[in-house]
Amino acid sequence: MKRSSDSASKNRRPAPPEAPQIPVVARPTIMDVARAAGVSKATASKAMSLPPEECPVRKETRERILEIAGQMGYRPSWHAKALAHGRSHTVGLLYQGPFPWYVSGVYEGMLQSLAVSLQSRGYHLLFVPVTENDSSWSHMLHDQRLDGCVIVHQMPEYFQDVLCEAQLPTVLLNIKGEAQHLCIVPDDRGGAAQITQHLLDLGHRDIAFYQLPLRFQHWSIGERIAGYK
Repeated sequence: MKRSSDSASKNRRPAPPEAPQIPVVARPTIMDVARAAGVSKATASKAMSLPPEECPVRKETRERILEIAGQMGYRPSWHAKALAHGRSHTVGLLYQGPFPWYVSGVYEGMLQSLAVSLQSRGYHLLFVPVTENDSSWSHMLHDQRLDGCVIVHQMPEYFQDVLCEAQLPTVLLNIKGEAQHLCIVPDDRGGAAQITQHLLDLGHRDIAFYQLPLRFQHWSIGERIAGYK
């Protein structure tokens, strides 16, 4: 019996080595991934940030780094990516007051289309309130936390001064402003002229133009009146 036991122990194959244990980190950094993979921080960064066709890291090494990063639950730091690429991929929708008033009506459709268009290009839309007594929005513009700005209504003079100083790409949506900013506006004058002409062609002659009270005046009202006349 002893000989049989000795023979069996000699023929028994050694157990395969255990897979290395991946350390569990509360919020793993790229340095943690590099240590676990046994590579430098630069190698780990290239493996995780560059597409396969542009990555100089060997395929096997790159796949191993990505596998370890996945096991550790690594996610790249948003701040680090923004700093490295010089972009935050965030566009600010600036408005005056504590809460945007254009959450319904025609503006709702415009802003929804804007958000979808930005998202399809990897950008996020951030609502930024602008108030004279709070300078946090000013710091946001000067600190380059935004890649650009969108404005949908007339802004006070103090805001325009900060916007010029920050020199951020700015688009005015449905408003007219200074020449240095791109303005996207509908043809209110031409639209009003076409509508009025259509009524004239139908034989109507007593055609009234209805407008909101003066406190609700928008630059487009003057354009529509001009087209109507």
